[in-house]
Amino acid sequence: MSGQTIVLAGAYGRGNVADDLLARVTASALRRDGRRVVVAADGRGTGDPEEARSGASLWRRLDRDTQLMLAGGEPLNDSWTLDRARQLASMCVLARARGASVSAAGVSLEPPSTWRGAQMARAVGAAARVLGVRDSASLEVAQRLGARRTLLGVDLGWLAVEELADLLPEAPPPGSRDLLMVTIEGETEAIARRRIALLAGVLRALRARYPGVEVRLVAMQRHLPAPHDDRALLEHVARFAHLAGAEMVTPTTVEEVAAALSGVTVAVGCRPHGLLLASICGARIVAVGNVGRMGAMFADLPGTTVFGEPCEVDEVAAATIEAITSGDHLAPARRAQVRARCDEARNHLRTVAMNGCPMR
Repeated sequence: MSGQTIVLAGAYGRGNVADDLLARVTASALRRDGRRVVVAADGRGTGDPEEARSGASLWRRLDRDTQLMLAGGEPLNDSWTLDRARQLASMCVLARARGASVSAAGVSLEPPSTWRGAQMARAVGAAARVLGVRDSASLEVAQRLGARRTLLGVDLGWLAVEELADLLPEAPPPGSRDLLMVTIEGETEAIARRRIALLAGVLRALRARYPGVEVRLVAMQRHLPAPHDDRALLEHVARFAHLAGAEMVTPTTVEEVAAALSGVTVAVGCRPHGLLLASICGARIVAVGNVGRMGAMFADLPGTTVFGEPCEVDEVAAATIEAITSGDHLAPARRAQVRARCDEARNHLRTVAMNGCPMR
């Protein structure tokens, strides 16, 4: 079975460096287990050595010896444009028609907000031999939508602990000067406005208490129209927080991500995978967002505080100040927990790959 081909599909090559890194670590983990992997990417691609763009070159690979795996992220989220979800659902149906098997690993599922979104999610659930999700809320959605077989796992981003070990920076040594990383995600215009106001308020409160604290704004997603371009949102945060000289970086490669994470001791914001990578590099985390998604990702991770929305500026600012001033006596426990999450992610991926393989 290990010789069969797995085609990885997701939001790859669409301008989000975290999604592209997710493709990289998932493909690397599968190849480490002896499987041949092809990454299905759009637009700008991911830089993977075995990459197929949408179209005839991809369809020809979907045959009886192939497993199509939706890996990580929110591939069927219909709160944005339906183009991506429609493409992936169509790919799953076509794969089954051509004799390939379909599976999913470490995905997040939101309750569909449209009838079309629900129908596409049901089509994927019916086509998938095994549908692996990363949190209990997604598991409930998958079961409500009639998925044939579900599997609860964790986020595949934790695979970066091993797969990017030679690239990601070491945790800053004790006593290092604090460097705060800020990320943002604007799902809709209303959410983007609320998060801009929240983060700007947190940074103003922090600067009022500690004027010399360094701030690095990290845009994980780019080349998209508002409100999905993080750089534009962070420019608003910097302006409203009066951070005229704040450093802003827009990483597009794993090396640039590593540089963006270098020296970071505390990370605050809304980008789940940006915060996840920061925690792998030793940072304390203050996460703001969907409490189910963020809570599951960072559950029991020492040195992490999660706020469900809506939340108040004062409480997030207090948690951020506490993370900066309290020191990092929980670092050894956090490293152990991060290592355990990596093992869980690897076991989840292996289980999906094995149970989702084509039947003879």
